[in-house]
Amino acid sequence: MKLWDSNRYDDQGTMDESSPFDDLFKLSRTQRLYAFGIWMYAACSTTAQRGALDWYKPFHDATKPIFEKLYASVADGTETRRTLEKNSSPTYREELEEELREIRESEIWRAGKT
Repeated sequence: MKLWDSNRYDDQGTMDESSPFDDLFKLSRTQRLYAFGIWMYAACSTTAQRGALDWYKPFHDATKPIFEKLYASVADGTETRRTLEKNSSPTYREELEEELREIRESEIWRAGKT
């Protein structure tokens, strides 16, 4: 089962598999991560498997609006404009490092390191 299948959104006016979204995010990265996730799921404890089975649907439902917003942002060019703007800054490297540090030091990433 695919959690994120752009074909299910076609009737809602989003893009098909040939969209620019594929280049930005979906095809290679998501499918590789999904395959890796299936392997990890099979290799974890039955407690973790139970949690995954019980919580995948609420997770999907909770994050669906975020992915729909991301699709729209790519379709209308917002993501391209932001990338060009951020990458054109004379202080790009410093700004990027600050953003990466913020993520690196966030609770979820610190918890994942242990």
